[in-house]
Formats: sequence, C-alpha cells, structure tokens
Amino acid sequence: EKNQMQKSLYIGDTYSDQKACEKAGVDFYFASYGFAFYGAAKVENYVGSAKNFADLTQALMELS
Repeated sequence: EKNQMQKSLYIGDTYSDQKACEKAGVDFYFASYGFAFYGAAKVENYVGSAKNFADLTQALMELS
C-alpha cells in the first residue's frame, strides 16, 4: 500500500517464506534450489517454481 504497488511476487525457498506470503496476501514463487532442502516437503502453495537460477530468470521474463 505504501508504494502503491498493484501486483507483487515474492521469491522464496523455504516453508516459512510461503507462510509469510500467505499472511501478507502476496503470491509466492518457490525457488526449490535454495534452502528448500530443509522443509521443502512442506511447501505446497505457490504460483510457480524453479529448479535453478536459469529457470527462475526465464519464468520472470515470461511474467513481465
């Protein structure tokens, strides 16, 4: 609200990132190559995912 953003996307790699997005009402994009190893099985609610940085870059290009 402060910056008058109309659409946002959070890129994260942990279950706690996902839960924070749910609380804030922000879309969550799962970067499964980060710290995802720790708790990745819990991450379920996301708008997309990437297995490496190249996949993430491509996905962001397609979203814009």
